[in-house]
Amino acid sequence: MSISSLLNDVLQMLSYRTCLVLAALLWSQVVVAQAIHYEGCRLALFDFTVIRVKDLNVEITARVANTGRFDLPSKCRKEALNVEIDTLNLPPVLWGHEESVAEAVQKKVPILKAGAISAPLWFNIAITKPDIIQKMESDCADLRIDTAYFKKLTADEALMHVIVSNAGSGPAIVYNEIEALTVNFYFVGGSKLTRGAILAAVKQVSKGTETVTGVLAPQQRMLIVQAVSLKQRTKFAPNIFIELATPSKQKDCFPGNNTYTVFGEQ
Repeated sequence: MSISSLLNDVLQMLSYRTCLVLAALLWSQVVVAQAIHYEGCRLALFDFTVIRVKDLNVEITARVANTGRFDLPSKCRKEALNVEIDTLNLPPVLWGHEESVAEAVQKKVPILKAGAISAPLWFNIAITKPDIIQKMESDCADLRIDTAYFKKLTADEALMHVIVSNAGSGPAIVYNEIEALTVNFYFVGGSKLTRGAILAAVKQVSKGTETVTGVLAPQQRMLIVQAVSLKQRTKFAPNIFIELATPSKQKDCFPGNNTYTVFGEQ
């Protein structure tokens, strides 16, 4: 069979709706959660909703598209199933846990013909807490603010999104039963924290919202959302200066990247 005829057969099996899903996933950001050689078994996971976070388990619903050549699950072995995740719309609490998401789907493969799209399906994502005691002796964490921006801005309130990552080689503690990573928001006139700064809001990382394990692994990101009242903002201090305050027992090798300024107009 020629390559062109094989491609024609595959395209005929794919429905119009599945093609739209594939186009949307390619347009956004797709991550193949596990490096598995493609043998005709593949599905795409998208349209996520978090139902509940309890301990180290995240219950979600998501839709699944069978983008492979074979019907699921009859002709596909678990170890040969490619799972592609729409990471652009993956809930932030699952950032860095894509492999756990893929494993949950492989344990509960839906019945889907090639090219079909499912209704929302329930999955339980079991997260493994990393061992931080052994690694922190030799590696170093580097918490930093990658970016921050106004998600929504009105005359009275700013909804801030702050993306924090661990750029170091060791894990970073962001939450435990005693203390947590804290994010401070100030109104400032320039780009730095000065004497005239006004405290606008304080946000503490909480388990089950920003993090599941309380640990930020190397290269893992975390989204922090905070509503900031603009009642104290003035024309002399229109900008928002954001600062990370790490837990006392967490060593940060490069504290110089713990701040970020969002510039705003009065």
